[in-house]
Amino acid sequence: AADALYELIAGEPIIFEGNTLGVIVDLSIPFFLLQFGMFALAILWWLGIRKISTATGPQAIENYKRTIVKVCIGIVPVQLVLLIFGEPHELTDEIGVIVTMLQWVLLAFAFYPGSNYRV
Repeated sequence: AADALYELIAGEPIIFEGNTLGVIVDLSIPFFLLQFGMFALAILWWLGIRKISTATGPQAIENYKRTIVKVCIGIVPVQLVLLIFGEPHELTDEIGVIVTMLQWVLLAFAFYPGSNYRV
């Protein structure tokens, strides 16, 4: 967060450039706001968890979520072929990047705590 503030004050742009999909975005102000927003959320989360903490352990992962994790692990060889052996910045590279983004969305869904997280 301090580095984001320094970069904002110094006028150095924080630019995201995705060559594969042809994306160029200036993230200077959004990155600064995101850093301090995440810092505030982390403090609020920590204060909330500290108040409601119990001695319960993590919940067991459901069967369909296990299947999602196994599919994400099974995608790794496909990513290897697409990203290493494909043409740089061409169709195979773009497909590999999109598959990787899809994989991370699925993993985030699979590991998101269920409704019974706060017992």
